Amino acid sequence: MAIGQLTATPVRAFLAELTELSPASRKHKRAAVASFTKWAVRHDLLAANPMDRIDTVKVPKALPRPASAADVAKVLAEICSRRPRKETPLDRLRDRVLFETAYVCGARPSEVRGLHVEDLDLRLDDNTSRSTARAEACAPSCSDDRGYVALLKLYLTPAGYTAGPLFRASINGRGGPLSYDAARRCRDRAAH
Repeated sequence: MAIGQLTATPVRAFLAELTELSPASRKHKRAAVASFTKWAVRHDLLAANPMDRIDTVKVPKALPRPASAADVAKVLAEICSRRPRKETPLDRLRDRVLFETAYVCGARPSEVRGLHVEDLDLRLDDNTSRSTARAEACAPSCSDDRGYVALLKLYLTPAGYTAGPLFRASINGRGGPLSYDAARRCRDRAAH
């Protein structure tokens, strides 16, 4: 068959033979044929592009797989211990609390970065005479973890934060909310 005689029928037959491949592989093969036919039309080798009559290949979106608890614990331990020493720098405590909050609460980065000190309730619980952490983005999953509450208090006490963003930038000198890029750099440091 000459290039000028190429129609949608043989292209469909070719693509039908690829059913054993994954959807992503079929999509790549279709794209290669589409690129070729586009080139052939541009160079007047084809009067019309047969790919205009061929359906696209749909690739299902895969859900991200969560990290294992052991991997998360390892990364958190790299930042600092859950029982940090008094000389642990404030930014290390901030990073640990930031990522532990995201993990414990199952919250998105934007939700965690958007927490304010006022969102937390660190009063003694009437029923158990112990402190709990309750935040809009995290309730109630953070409230039962005494170690998390203790770590949160260890972070807030030396920081002196009583209002405003819970997680603040330490570099810019203004103490504004931690940016997404700064949180990503913290994560990258901890992961390596």
